[in-house]
Amino acid sequence: MEKELIKLRPEDEKKIKKIIEEKEEILVAFPYGKEAFDKSWSNQPVTFNHLIITNKRVIILKKEWFQGEGEMQDFPFEVISAVELRDQVMGSTLLIRTETESGNYEWTFKNSPKKEGETATAFLKKMMGKALCPRCFKPIKAEFLFCPYCKSRLKNTCPFCGQSLESDWVICPYCGGKGQNIGKEV
Repeated sequence: MEKELIKLRPEDEKKIKKIIEEKEEILVAFPYGKEAFDKSWSNQPVTFNHLIITNKRVIILKKEWFQGEGEMQDFPFEVISAVELRDQVMGSTLLIRTETESGNYEWTFKNSPKKEGETATAFLKKMMGKALCPRCFKPIKAEFLFCPYCKSRLKNTCPFCGQSLESDWVICPYCGGKGQNIGKEV
């Protein structure tokens, strides 16, 4: 990604880097909201709301977070069900819909810069619904046992029948095999 798609003031970037995990890379980052649309936002003493997209997840930081008062919100690409960009008088409005076990939610980022909004939309549409390898953060399929990029083991297999298992299972639902290694990291 282009460096120009990362629009962070140095003092904000320093705080954000503290929440970025190892092997996680910021791809797109920009302030959003009416105040942030002013061209002189980077010279303002006030911090704005930010949308950050990394190679692993979407991070939403409200201006209160930068002051130590708000909480960070984030979600992986696999819960994204739809992405839409709407042109507005001032910039664009980016809509991201997520579907999780606890419910569906629509995230709205009004007054987003147009170029960053277009890039974010294209990237999220490409990544939505995809699971990522927990080690290298490259897209993988749910049925993969190993990551084809970094060779990490993604799932365990039943030692009796060879079917893939979830890590918290205590019995193999395919053959009924059980034992201390069922579903556990070997």
